[in-house]
Amino acid sequence: MNLIKEINEIHALLAKSSMSELEYDSISKKLLKIKKAYSVNKIEVQPEMVCNIVSKYFDLNKSFYVEKSRKRNLVIARQIAAKIIMDNSSMTLQGVANFFNKTHATIIYSKRNIENLFETDRNIHIDYTQILDIVNRT
Repeated sequence: MNLIKEINEIHALLAKSSMSELEYDSISKKLLKIKKAYSVNKIEVQPEMVCNIVSKYFDLNKSFYVEKSRKRNLVIARQIAAKIIMDNSSMTLQGVANFFNKTHATIIYSKRNIENLFETDRNIHIDYTQILDIVNRT
């Protein structure tokens, strides 16, 4: 879940709580400051742009992200693209799933799987970091 969504959820929980109006206003203002600071520093990525960068990086067909193939190089590329889009856009989980022509469960699995691979496969983590750097520069 991204920070903005978490802040919105905290804000909603605060509104339902039994704290005083003064306490609520104080906390609400602090959350708003954090949200604004995060929004200013965050780059909103476009899924098509991310997939184009990933396809060039791995030298794949530009439509790799909707192919049904289970070849490891395509799967890893899709998972990296999905993680970057989930972490750096305001798209919903279902929106990302629709973009990749997958189910929401597949996107959740993809994100978890690639994060787990970071711990065991240094090359995948390096690829992800380099792709993310390219995305942030464009």
